[in-house]
Amino acid sequence: MIKVSVIVPVYNSRSYIHQCLDSILSQTLQEIEILCVDDGSTDGSKQILEEYREKDSRVKVFSQANQYAGCARNTGLEHASGKYVTFWDSDDYFRTDALEILYNQAERTQAQICVCGAFKHDDVRETTYTDNIYLRKEYLPEKEVFNRQDIPGYIFNITSNVPWNKLYLRSFLEERHLRFQTLRRANDVFFVMMALYYADRITAVPKRLIWYRTANEQSLTGRSAETKYCTAEAFLSVKKQIEQEEGYSEEIQRSFVNKTAGPLIYTLQMTKPLPEFRELFDSYKNGLLRDLGMTGRDKAYYYNPDHYEYVNRIEHDEYEEFLFWYAEFMNEQAQNWKVRCIASLNAEKRMKNHLDEVVSSTSYKVGRSVTWLPRSIKEQNKRKRRNKK
Repeated sequence: MIKVSVIVPVYNSRSYIHQCLDSILSQTLQEIEILCVDDGSTDGSKQILEEYREKDSRVKVFSQANQYAGCARNTGLEHASGKYVTFWDSDDYFRTDALEILYNQAERTQAQICVCGAFKHDDVRETTYTDNIYLRKEYLPEKEVFNRQDIPGYIFNITSNVPWNKLYLRSFLEERHLRFQTLRRANDVFFVMMALYYADRITAVPKRLIWYRTANEQSLTGRSAETKYCTAEAFLSVKKQIEQEEGYSEEIQRSFVNKTAGPLIYTLQMTKPLPEFRELFDSYKNGLLRDLGMTGRDKAYYYNPDHYEYVNRIEHDEYEEFLFWYAEFMNEQAQNWKVRCIASLNAEKRMKNHLDEVVSSTSYKVGRSVTWLPRSIKEQNKRKRRNKK
């Protein structure tokens, strides 16, 4: 009996696929199948997959033209035969007992979804750090098995919309006809959020079992200008669906709005150059945020006050006014991170490394990229004052 089907979408992962597959094949839970779906790789990844298939009969390889991760995961799901299924990415790696822990928890609680925490691994700096977004313990109820009726205001907020930190009962996915969207980016949003909405039994493992690799050059995140509308499109699909479902309520709507805010803001932050940034800003202001139910809310409605500030500014400010606020806000955030780093680090070497990480962080870079306008105005004013003297 196959207990877990591990579905691995693969696209140009030659640099990482060995570590990924080795950590899967080394799992203490042996009754598994590994369904690798090559999504039109051009770097020799498929050949590596074939080598693993020859070495271990549990590895199966499927190929398709490049259609992105959502389609690749759907292909794997169509061929899965395990009682449970998980979707692990080809550039990540995993604790050797990860599947055993998730499987045992799901079996013991008869859960349809089992969620765990994760580490982030910075591939450039070769450092690992923690992030609580993958399992938000503060939003979990005080019971081992739960569903949306127990936490309607937080059902979408207990975890990130990534599929790889969750084990799913396959029969549950089939009964609900859940599949990934074919979007180039954010194709996992609908799948994960609707699974959380539909599930009668959800459980969580308060352990970090996965190392999620960041700063991967193949990641679509760094090319978000090309896919800047995918995030909004994915969340609009969820909103349309849940509004038709039995049990939809104002509390669930609040959970949805708060879940949507962060990814939309992040997409805006990551969108470059400025003409693309301006285009996305205008689309948010001229209807997208309203269509997602995010506008007209007071500050208390939002779980994160920064998210409220962003939405309120976009809703009421003109572009130039927003840009000035945004530049100052991002620089202030970067400075605050520096202060926290200095306060928390004692060793001079560790302090320097951490500060370098902050200064090179995405948010700091985004802030610097949009402060050219206020900085140029400040420099111009300085020159005027000097000339007057």
